Amino acid sequence: MAIWQYTFEVVPMECVSGMESSTFVDMDQYNSSDFWKDRNCKTIWFEPLTQTLSLVSSWSKNLMVYGDEESTCIKLIVEGSEVAEVIVRIDYREEYSEFISTLIDFCVLNSLALLDEEYHVVPLNTVAIKALIENSPQYNKLKQM
Repeated sequence: MAIWQYTFEVVPMECVSGMESSTFVDMDQYNSSDFWKDRNCKTIWFEPLTQTLSLVSSWSKNLMVYGDEESTCIKLIVEGSEVAEVIVRIDYREEYSEFISTLIDFCVLNSLALLDEEYHVVPLNTVAIKALIENSPQYNKLKQM
């Protein structure tokens, strides 16, 4: 990840809705969570989210990258023909408001949640997401350069 990107993980809402707090207790809890297991989710399901980004070649047959890895992109990690992980990277050197709105709409319509870089559940609203990005260490470091 570049210092001009902020990374989110997209997960099914039911995987985080029963949590007592807005974050995972520890990395073991996070790592033992198989968010997409038994969802039978195919990559085509993400087409409304990826349609404005081009599919680019990847170093792995288990990784589908939409967009530019050095800019805004969506990474779908697949096992077999099913999605196993969804990563979204937002390049905040460019205007990203429209992309955030699309991401929020997609999450709301499909009962999905966003996890930030600290594995906190992120409120699905533009103001909260922009504040999260603009208060991140990498955003502040880039602004100081």
